Amino acid sequence: KKYLIRFILYWKSSQTNLTVRLYNPVSFSTNSYVFSSNYPIDNTSIVIGSVQVTFDNLCSVQYALADQSSTFFTISQLGIIAWSDPSNPPRQAVYRFQVTVQQNCSSLFMNASADIIITINNFPSSTLPTASSSRIDDSTIYAIIAGVGAFILIVIAILFVIIYYRIQRAKHRVPPFFKIRKHSPAQGLSFFKSKSPLSDSSPYTLGVRDDDSSNSSSDQTSSSP
Repeated sequence: KKYLIRFILYWKSSQTNLTVRLYNPVSFSTNSYVFSSNYPIDNTSIVIGSVQVTFDNLCSVQYALADQSSTFFTISQLGIIAWSDPSNPPRQAVYRFQVTVQQNCSSLFMNASADIIITINNFPSSTLPTASSSRIDDSTIYAIIAGVGAFILIVIAILFVIIYYRIQRAKHRVPPFFKIRKHSPAQGLSFFKSKSPLSDSSPYTLGVRDDDSSNSSSDQTSSSP
């Protein structure tokens, strides 16, 4: 592990000493670990499992948990895995994550990793999502998507009808939706001088005009001037 090698350099009759240190690489005893623990986990002193590594005695090692597993688990410098917070119970029956170890040899660093699988025994089934609830959730999502799609289609159809009507209305091909009736300003009774009087003694005629007619009709009734 530590060797003293003497190199003789033939350069102007001089020589020098060179020290070379060789370190053993760090490695786990296996590529994956499978542990189990009983529910509930209400004590951080409960050992769920431990990992073993091979490393150089001249170096130090440091463990770390990958991803979000550090929220639920802790690992000591001896490789012991425990639950991190008893007030936060497990939310699933199986956890999968990775543990890494770093070997520090002076200024030389080496890393290794292994897979961890932890099973929580006697995990309450009430906290697990059931297949029926997942199917209900899926059907609800599908119903919402179908309703939104139908509403969008209705809106598009209404807009198409409005645009089509406006185009046809601009071409004077369809009548307007609302037609305003124009009333004649002259309504009721009126006297006017007839061009063809009934008699010489009555040159005026009584005209009657209703609301729906645009032309006045004359009752050829004689009247005195």
